[in-house]
Amino acid sequence: MDSRVEAVVTGGGTSGHVVPAIAILEALRDSGNDVSALRYVGARRGVETRLVAEATGVACEFLPITGLKRSLAPRDLVTNFLLPFRLVAATARAVLLLRRWKPRVVV
Repeated sequence: MDSRVEAVVTGGGTSGHVVPAIAILEALRDSGNDVSALRYVGARRGVETRLVAEATGVACEFLPITGLKRSLAPRDLVTNFLLPFRLVAATARAVLLLRRWKPRVVV
C-alpha cells in the first residue's frame, strides 16, 4: 500500500490551512488519482484530525507537534518548553514517512 503513494499534502492546525489542503486532495481524487495513493500529514491536535479523512477519504498521519503558545500561564510555559523536543520528533517522523512512501510530489 505505502509503495503506491503519489502525493502527500501537508499543513494544518487551523482551518485556514486545512481547508485548502482538503481542496487539493479533492482535486487530486476527482482528477482520477486513487485515494489509496494519496496521504495527508498534519498535527495531532489540529482540526485536521476531524476534517480531512471524513471529507476526502484519504489516509492521514498526525505528528506530535503544537504551536507556540503566546501566554505566560504555567501550562503554556510547559508546552513552549517542550516545543523543541516535539519539533525534533515530528521532523524525524515526517522524514521516515517520506522515505517509506517515496511520493512523487509533496504539497
